Amino acid sequence: MAVSIALLGWSIYLFVEACFKFFGIALPKVQSFALSVLLYNVLISQLPSVYEFFYWYAGTTAYLYSIIFFLLFLAIISKLEKGKKFVWLSALLVVLVNGNNEMLIPFTNLFLLVILMWQVIYKGKLRIQSFILNLVSWISSFAAIFAPGNISRQLHYAEGGEFFDSLQAAVLSTGMFLIKSLIEFPYVLFYAGIFLLVFYSSKKAQNQVNHFFSPVIFSLLSFLCLVSVNFVPLYATGYLRVNDGRIGNMVHIVTLIILFINVINTSLYVKRKAVDKIYVSGSWIVVVFGAFLIGVVLLNPNYKNLRADFEERDLTRFKRETEKREAFLKSSDNAELVLDRIHGTAIMDWEDITKKPRHWINECYMQMINKKNNKNIKLIKIE
Repeated sequence: MAVSIALLGWSIYLFVEACFKFFGIALPKVQSFALSVLLYNVLISQLPSVYEFFYWYAGTTAYLYSIIFFLLFLAIISKLEKGKKFVWLSALLVVLVNGNNEMLIPFTNLFLLVILMWQVIYKGKLRIQSFILNLVSWISSFAAIFAPGNISRQLHYAEGGEFFDSLQAAVLSTGMFLIKSLIEFPYVLFYAGIFLLVFYSSKKAQNQVNHFFSPVIFSLLSFLCLVSVNFVPLYATGYLRVNDGRIGNMVHIVTLIILFINVINTSLYVKRKAVDKIYVSGSWIVVVFGAFLIGVVLLNPNYKNLRADFEERDLTRFKRETEKREAFLKSSDNAELVLDRIHGTAIMDWEDITKKPRHWINECYMQMINKKNNKNIKLIKIE
């Protein structure tokens, strides 16, 4: 888990640095690092389930690492002109993103298609690098979508499979969630701090050439990308719970990434229109970001739960109970096992196996234990 946490932090830093460079703002390393820490804090605080994102193995591999690949892809895509290695690295990341999580498949394809169309329409030429990435994205998408496990999954959800109903629901839910995300306290302070930082950094370096897009068009395209993400679970299952579990984690994080980019772009547009009318002091940025950090640490439920776990030493107790079970499972040769229940913590919304040995959770757990420890357990349950 420590490696995953570190990799996520590294990918966030590369993403932040690449974002500002793309828009023509050269942030000092210290400022890029500080902003990356703040963005990491926002990400953690907005997770509906910290447990499913960091601790649950399936959630970590399918969602946390998908976000890491996605952030690295966004960080590298702007460097395509710098050499073939960036093209092939981007292609690899596209395959990893599409193959690891189906929610990002339509986003990746739409994003790359927009880049290709923009180059053809506004640059007047088709760049082979973009064409290769689009081709790789479509091929990897078809491979992921038509994989036996994925193509049959929707059949298990009677409410899913309605294209237009799912699309309408995705548009409405995305719009409402975006508004909530922008104005919610204390996150509005975070976005205000980015606005001030863009003004301060771009005015301080007068020789920099800032690049930005029409906020209306850029926001509309970003909205469509987010709609594509929310459409996937709606079409597959018939519902979307933005504040629950691993799906909710994905929705929150992708929305955060898109809002982060859009705030930078819009700030540059406003700066161009009112460059001589707005004065920004460096101390203002510190105050706004400081107020945000205090607010999120004190008020956010995830941080409250984390503090409670440390105060009650529940994380230590959870680790001790987990290690005790691991040792018992390795040493026992019984074919039928009755285990002590492992209780979760405030931050670890752990769901243990059940009292019913033939429950699918128990069956999956038993198969995993047999394979991991080379056992032949026939029945497993908790007291």
